[in-house]
Amino acid sequence: MKNTLKTAWLSLFLLSLPYGCPSNAVLFPMMGAGQVQNAMDLGLSSTPYLVYSNTGLDKINEVCETTKQRVSIEDTYQSAYGKNLEDLLPDGDSGQTFKTMQDASRYLQKILKDKGEPKPEEFILTSIETARKKGYILVAVVQRPRAAIKVADKFVQGSIKDLGPKDLGYYQPYESDSTGTNLDTIVDWAGLPVDCVSKQSSQAILLTLSANKVLNRDIERGYWEAERLWIKGDFDTVMRVQDKKTCEACGFSEGFYK
Repeated sequence: MKNTLKTAWLSLFLLSLPYGCPSNAVLFPMMGAGQVQNAMDLGLSSTPYLVYSNTGLDKINEVCETTKQRVSIEDTYQSAYGKNLEDLLPDGDSGQTFKTMQDASRYLQKILKDKGEPKPEEFILTSIETARKKGYILVAVVQRPRAAIKVADKFVQGSIKDLGPKDLGYYQPYESDSTGTNLDTIVDWAGLPVDCVSKQSSQAILLTLSANKVLNRDIERGYWEAERLWIKGDFDTVMRVQDKKTCEACGFSEGFYK
């Protein structure tokens, strides 16, 4: 009877897990210096590998410094949080996690300003949250040349909104404004498990990757088609394609997304 109840409970638990639950993530070995460098060059999509492999912030920071990344983990802690990394190791937690992309964007802009970016306010972090209940969000770093925008609501047909930096709706990507004029340039993007960006240490990794992409003047293709699939409910396709590419680039034989 006990075994039957245990089996039934386990079945219910497994059914409740989100698609692509990274249950094998703890099996990832710590990443070597070359793998970390590849991950840093790749950008946001490598965040889960840096986080789930439990590669220490000190090691990631060391690679940033030896490979002359424009922004290191230490830079992020000093600029965004006003903390010295060495005072917080190993967990990197000072109680300053962001809850919204509005807050995340403020951190990113602080880093960019300290690194000499002339218009840090033009760069923001955005997210699409339609798959959050499944455990995933679609994140993008965008360059937006205007602080006040008039755009079509992504989820309410026919609705036009006036948005500014104080509005949470501002922190979604917009391909064009309400007149059809091109608006956002996608610097980098990725589908990410919610749990892999829930701690300050993993958020610091995301901010560091984002800031480097901005300062390197990178532009990433493919976002708008991925967003259309994501909003339609097909986040699974986006995650599978992304994870296959990222897994190979990070030097693992198997990805985390199943």
